[in-house]
Amino acid sequence: SPSNPDHFTGINGMGYPSFETPKLKESFSDYNVNGTWDEGEPFTDENDDDIWNDRINPINSITIIPGYFASNIIFPNKESDDEIDKFIVGDSLNVGNGFRSYRVVNTDELGSGLIRFVIDACLDRNGYGDQSGSFATGCSNEAQVDCAPGCLELGPPSVYAYEIKDTVNFTPMYTSDILISGFSIDSILFYIGLPGVEFNNTDSIVTLPNYIVENHKLTYLDDPNYSANWTEWFNGVQFRFDNGSELIPGGNNVIIRDFELSDTSRADTSLYNRLHGILKYKANLTEYYSRPNYTYKIEFSTTSNDTAYRTAPSSGCNDQIDGNGDEFNTLLPFKVINLTLDQDVLLWHFDKGVEQGYVDYGEIYVGVCDGCDILGGEICFKGDCILPEGKSNCKWEHNEVLHFTDIVYTDNNLSGDNVKLFQSKLDFNFEEYAKFVGVEFNSISSRLWENGNAYELGYIVYHEGMFYKANEELQSSQDPPDIWFDDDGDNLNDNSWQILYPWREGDYLIIEPYKWFADGDSWVVDLAQLGEEDKKDNDDLDGVKVVPNPYMVQSRFNEDPGSHLLRFVRLPNICDISIYTVTGEFVRKITHDDPYDGNEWWDLKNGKGEFIAPGLYIYVVETPGGEKLIDKFAVVR
Repeated sequence: SPSNPDHFTGINGMGYPSFETPKLKESFSDYNVNGTWDEGEPFTDENDDDIWNDRINPINSITIIPGYFASNIIFPNKESDDEIDKFIVGDSLNVGNGFRSYRVVNTDELGSGLIRFVIDACLDRNGYGDQSGSFATGCSNEAQVDCAPGCLELGPPSVYAYEIKDTVNFTPMYTSDILISGFSIDSILFYIGLPGVEFNNTDSIVTLPNYIVENHKLTYLDDPNYSANWTEWFNGVQFRFDNGSELIPGGNNVIIRDFELSDTSRADTSLYNRLHGILKYKANLTEYYSRPNYTYKIEFSTTSNDTAYRTAPSSGCNDQIDGNGDEFNTLLPFKVINLTLDQDVLLWHFDKGVEQGYVDYGEIYVGVCDGCDILGGEICFKGDCILPEGKSNCKWEHNEVLHFTDIVYTDNNLSGDNVKLFQSKLDFNFEEYAKFVGVEFNSISSRLWENGNAYELGYIVYHEGMFYKANEELQSSQDPPDIWFDDDGDNLNDNSWQILYPWREGDYLIIEPYKWFADGDSWVVDLAQLGEEDKKDNDDLDGVKVVPNPYMVQSRFNEDPGSHLLRFVRLPNICDISIYTVTGEFVRKITHDDPYDGNEWWDLKNGKGEFIAPGLYIYVVETPGGEKLIDKFAVVR
């Protein structure tokens, strides 16, 4: 702490922070973290008056010297999900998928050890889960939840951590016993439910791991200080687990944690560039508190892959009759699967046209219109009265809204209940869509389908927001491309036009919303990965530099007068630095040996302790493995 520059340690040997930022008062150790000295707390008595008071020469700034880790030392990249997943290794049964991170706070304390992190969370019996019951994600609001026994406090989940002997049974390295006879039922259930606990029912003894992180409350993603919610400092490192949002995000937009495409390419012609989707929570706050922790897969087809559970308005499908004379809802070119529950989602299709989707999601300026034929289906769009493309034609066009209905399960209802959880719309990048189906984007206006026109086999037209291809030569096209009819009773569409989509048969999209951590979610960390030595030594010297270069002896940016320091940076952890004059005369040899630091300072003195003369110098950096770098620097008076 800036108020504790003499580094007093606390009762247990750990450092204690202080809230006194300017160094105005004498340095002390703030045992109770109240920002001021209290009786019994050690302090440096600068003026020898036995009173904690002002410093003799108070200072209000600190010096921070940036530097580099050794070039051959590796730390997991905190910006890479892949590297974090390999360092903070999650259990395959984890429910939550929130971001995890770490930060090194003291390299001197880094060491080896297997650490297991486990989530402890209360069970809301109304919380959404799978066929086995609710996921225990915490009881965040007493009025909104039905909290099970054993929950001693409302709020977000906690994370615990303890050292383990192995990664198979996760046996705690150190344990303590607690006799729980005479405890209340809630307290007994609480202790039994703690991470890594063994319970001896006969003797009423609970064996607890010795936690190095205990009951560290997680913060929600919408907490403005969530990024500062690090665990306690141990072994020179801290960790962070970012839980999902407590309240419904702005605009009801779902925070997407990850997604996967069948077409993994990010090239201009890939599915990634042809689609633009938005997923929103349909749930109200009560349902949102039930924490819908679900992952979805959209399976695309070039024909039809599902039938809408409901179409609205239903009148648009009045003329869509199958071979048995029965009316049916919109045929959809995709189906949605809830991967968590392994069941198909019931889809509501809101057949209100392409432009209505932009209006409903607030993506365009509606403007002001007078005299729109509302009963005739017109809407105000960018200041004009228009009839939306594809409105009430019992056909799904891009940008039309869908609602997801899932059968969800809770501890209070294991038989399941239909709940409308999400709504979404899928829009196209039209330039990429046109390119994919094989037409010039600028030719769309000349490809509008017209009644009575002749069309060649394979000709592509634009109609009601979509492209269609002629499956036969048409002398005089009479049937609009977007209608479905069955002349021969085989339940297949007999329209001569085939709708075209910006995907291939079998393409898919997996959507993984940001999900809340649940009780029992766990991760194992091998601390030996922090500061591992890179086995590749042929690039250890690639980044070595001298700073500043040239070194200006009289520069006003120098350190304290007389303490001339030049620095070698990005060094490997072990190497020798030999310095020569430009004529080859030996000046000084410096041995750099530090497990993590890639910086070495030189005071511009030769082996005799004398300051070197201005001029050009050659330096040679050599590793134990024989790698060598030769470069130069200048010293200017």
